[in-house]
Amino acid sequence: MSGTEHSEARRHADAAREMSQRALAQMVSLSGSDENSFLVEALNETAIVAVTDVKGRILHANDKFCEISGYSREELIGQDHRILKSGVHPDQLFREMYRVIGNGRVWRGEFCNKAKSGRLYWVDTTIIPRRSMSGKVIGYTSIRIDISQRKQMEEALQRSEALNRSTMMALGEGIVVQDPTGAIVSFNPAAERILGLGGDDISGVTSVSRRWRAIREDGREFPEHEHPAMVTLATGEPQTDVVMGLRKQDDSVAWISINSVAIPGRDGRSVVTSFSDITERLRTKQILTESIAAIPEGFVVYDRDDRLIACNDAYRNIYSASASAIRVGATFEEILTCGLQNGQYPEAGDSVEQRAVWFAQRMVLHAGTASDLIQHLPNGRWVQIRERRTPSGYVVGFRADITEVKRETARLRAVIDNFPGGISLFDADLNLIACNESFRTLLDLPLSLFDRGLPTLEAIFRANAERGEYGPGEIDQQVLERIELAKRHEPHVFQRVRPNGKVLEICGIPVSGGGFISTYVDITDRHAAERLLAESEQRAREQSASLQVTLAHMSQGLSMFDGQDRLIVWNQKFAEIYGLTQELLKQGTPAKAISAHLPSVGFVETDQPNWRRMIAAGHELTARLRGRDGRVIEVIYTPVSGSGWVATHEDITDRVLSQKKLTRQAEELARINMQLDAALANMSQGLCLLDRNGCLVLTNKYFREMYGFSERQMRRGLPVRQLVESYAEKFSTPGFTVSEFVDAIPNQETRVLQLSDGRVIQIRRAPTPDGGWVATHEDITDRERSAQQVSYLAFHDLLTGLANRTVFNKKVEEALADRGDGLNVLLIDLDRFKSVNDCFGHAAGDHLLKLVAGRMSKLVRNGDLVARVGGDEFAILQRPTENQREAAISLSARLVEALAQPYDLNGRRALIGTSIGVAMRADPDESMEGLVHRADLALYEVKSSGRNGYLIYDEALGGRAQERLVLENDLRKAIAAGELELHYQPIVTLGSRQLCGMEALIRWRHPTEGMLSPDRFIQLAEETGLIVPLGEFVVRQACKDASNWPAHIRVAVNISPTHIKRRSLLDTVADALLQTGLEADRFEIEVTETVLMQHDEDVLSELHQLRSLGISVALDDFGTGFSSLSHLRMFSFDKIKIDRSFVAEITERSDSAAIVCAVTGLARALDIVTTAEGIESEQQLQLLLSAGCTQGQGFLFGKPKPVCEFAAEDFGVRAIEMAGWRKRN
Repeated sequence: MSGTEHSEARRHADAAREMSQRALAQMVSLSGSDENSFLVEALNETAIVAVTDVKGRILHANDKFCEISGYSREELIGQDHRILKSGVHPDQLFREMYRVIGNGRVWRGEFCNKAKSGRLYWVDTTIIPRRSMSGKVIGYTSIRIDISQRKQMEEALQRSEALNRSTMMALGEGIVVQDPTGAIVSFNPAAERILGLGGDDISGVTSVSRRWRAIREDGREFPEHEHPAMVTLATGEPQTDVVMGLRKQDDSVAWISINSVAIPGRDGRSVVTSFSDITERLRTKQILTESIAAIPEGFVVYDRDDRLIACNDAYRNIYSASASAIRVGATFEEILTCGLQNGQYPEAGDSVEQRAVWFAQRMVLHAGTASDLIQHLPNGRWVQIRERRTPSGYVVGFRADITEVKRETARLRAVIDNFPGGISLFDADLNLIACNESFRTLLDLPLSLFDRGLPTLEAIFRANAERGEYGPGEIDQQVLERIELAKRHEPHVFQRVRPNGKVLEICGIPVSGGGFISTYVDITDRHAAERLLAESEQRAREQSASLQVTLAHMSQGLSMFDGQDRLIVWNQKFAEIYGLTQELLKQGTPAKAISAHLPSVGFVETDQPNWRRMIAAGHELTARLRGRDGRVIEVIYTPVSGSGWVATHEDITDRVLSQKKLTRQAEELARINMQLDAALANMSQGLCLLDRNGCLVLTNKYFREMYGFSERQMRRGLPVRQLVESYAEKFSTPGFTVSEFVDAIPNQETRVLQLSDGRVIQIRRAPTPDGGWVATHEDITDRERSAQQVSYLAFHDLLTGLANRTVFNKKVEEALADRGDGLNVLLIDLDRFKSVNDCFGHAAGDHLLKLVAGRMSKLVRNGDLVARVGGDEFAILQRPTENQREAAISLSARLVEALAQPYDLNGRRALIGTSIGVAMRADPDESMEGLVHRADLALYEVKSSGRNGYLIYDEALGGRAQERLVLENDLRKAIAAGELELHYQPIVTLGSRQLCGMEALIRWRHPTEGMLSPDRFIQLAEETGLIVPLGEFVVRQACKDASNWPAHIRVAVNISPTHIKRRSLLDTVADALLQTGLEADRFEIEVTETVLMQHDEDVLSELHQLRSLGISVALDDFGTGFSSLSHLRMFSFDKIKIDRSFVAEITERSDSAAIVCAVTGLARALDIVTTAEGIESEQQLQLLLSAGCTQGQGFLFGKPKPVCEFAAEDFGVRAIEMAGWRKRN
């Protein structure tokens, strides 16, 4: 509602009130007269008049009364005045009215009456008692004025004012209203936030107060007379977008943009001032300005009308001749024209026509979406221009001075043209960008390649291949191979012989930015000379190598001396026999020096002491040297031309010893034969001996008994074929034939054959020294059966009959070796299997695993493999023949659906889910471990995302797994390094809002990532087992901190189900209480319903023992997850915590409110304390109080913070008392 409308409403209300007062005055002046009829007639035209008796019955009503009520006079006379009652007013109003008029006094007030039609209307009512001559009240006269329109206008006014207040409160901009003196009389929350002041600091203050510490953009003090609000108050003119800085207490400056407008009024001119925080906008503008200035290249931006809005000094310096035109707001055309007139662009030409054409072309390029060109400037300077037009029509341009690049290009061109050989330069895309004439002539490249400019490297390769330069072969393949080598951008030097016989040495060097430069030199003559030299050196090396190989591979030592008895040739064997050192083994060593060395290694010459004289006479001589270690060396001396000699040295120790042994062996032979006969008769294997002609020599008793032969049948000399035929009919091995068996005898192989009676015989054959053969026949029936059983158990799961992990891994490795086929690995976990085991027993769990194995086996194709690799873990090796991914998705989806169908476990129905991780071979060099690991990562992701589904591995999972591993290692270090700390959130008694406890919440101060909330690492700690040491830290630290608090403050800690199951929590809590001295009744643990779901007696026992210490046990997050009332019967909890999800929606959703009421009602019945989590508003608090909730926590009472940030007042005690508690503890 506008101000004019407000004034109009007030005028109507005043007029009605004055009219009522006049009628009342007339009534008073005439009271006591009998001329009532005259009075009613006088008021009939201006007021609604009615006369009633003392009981309120209507005796008279004027026309106005009948008109507004809708009743006729006949309908009204005799009726109780309450016929007009609307029900709007409370009974207290009527009781007060009856009390006043009953005492004979005039009553004045406003009524809402109801007309006959049901319409409501408002009247300003005056009721005057009528008295008899004796002064007794005999009735009442009521005078009413219709104020319905006034009421409507007042309601509209109230709604408008409420809307204005709400709008002002909701605005993000600060709003203040100042009276004619400039004092602030009202403001909104945004004003407090932006100014950083409380309401008391703002109210009543003027705009020119010194407390604002206002400054201009240049840092100078803001003059009082220029303040926009004061200017508007003085002139009535609105002020817009005035920038002002307000210096705060910490000397930081908040920048605001101010608008002010005048509001006329009866008491003078007021002003409304709005302002917004532009600190960040100015900071961004400053950063942008500094960034543009810091760009080393010329930088410019034009708006959609091609007017300059920003550029840097580098741009102005490049176009110094256009400096006068380069200003914000100037058009590109104006700047270009100025430069053209001042000789900025020599490339534009000299004539008017040339310049006009150049100017038009430049404007067209600038108007396009993108332009890249090289521009020539005065003084031999060159500039590269890059311009791009944005989708909004702005043009962003860069100018880079490439004068030096141009000069370097010219110098490079001169180098290329004067290089004595061929030279070429290719860019990163293998396009030829420069070469000299020698390049084309040396390679004999056809001129047609250069018809359309410089060719590509691929075109050069193709031209060479087509004319046979690279020899026979597929042209495309030859080109492709050479292109792939060139793309490596590696330095290379090689020689190529051209078909014409010329030899070129080609050297390539990569250049920065990609591409390479190559040189080509004709080395035909040098190559021919080098080849002849190399061939000569090769022949010499081959001859020398042949001699060295011969000497090195001689089984005898060799030495050669010249006529002066000097060593000239020897081999390694010679040195090894006599232990000769490197000092002796050199050209020219005297023979006497070597002879003198022999006694030192234990050799004494025993034969032919005059061997040197005999050699000189030309005789060959044999001598023997004996060593103290028993070795015997035979030396044969042979004379050579020039009076020298060659000697061979052979170790004949074994030969001498063998001769001595022959006699002893002959003596032993007879004794061994006797022992052999006894051994044959008592062997546990059958034995058959054949001579070199394949005839039977002997068999032992066990052999004959094995096949049921008599000694007579096994006569000496029986041919092997007849021998085999005699027992061949006893074998039932498939494919066994006599010929094959006899032919295979020389192969020394071991064979296993099966007899028709089921026995398994192992036959081993070996040659004898005289060329014959010996065979043993062993009954291995029992061993074979055991081996088969062991083999089955080694490769199969005993329960389901599926392949086990060993077989699965082997099959995956075999499949990976076949590099051409697709391959998928599926890792499968059964969801809720442990629940089935716990509820129905292990026998039911085993039955369920068999049923699952059966369903899986029916879903896979022939050639796929199903394996059980763990308790409830399975794996599938899939060999898809077509689309690998679709095959994996199809099988996974069918598995999830099939395994989710109900199972009948001996009359009991069970349901489980399935989580599947899939990895597809993408790399031919994929390892089994890598493939399975990727499938495991996908499985982990499925289980972390809610289970009962499947997921195919992608690279993002690998990244998350790596992050998880790094975080796990960091967490292990954090526990040891003391990076963990506790923050505490207050718990209050809702009725009094008094602090009654603290909940300990763990935080991790990571050395690089800062403070981490539990959401980042608690789940990881659960999975890795680190939750136990982490929980122990929380218990001990919380007890230590709480021991310094007042005695009425309790501390609560969250305990993981995993920690409870480890059965170590009791000792940890007891030790922490003992060490810190904290009373047990001040310590509380919070557990979730998860710990009770499995009905684990050990867990319940642990909880009961903890309770026995005197601590409290609270049920956390009640109403979420797997809530069941049976959990409250299973264990008697001291407290129930209502989850924050219900509290957050308690004001919006009736079902959340109903759940909260139900929980609190249940808790009261069980005498259990209730604590509501996440309280953030007063409305939530009041609803929780109404529901009967006992305690609460949330941001309304305080956020979690370190214990050091709590003051004594937070605990509801004086600082001196707090210090006393801490001192005592």
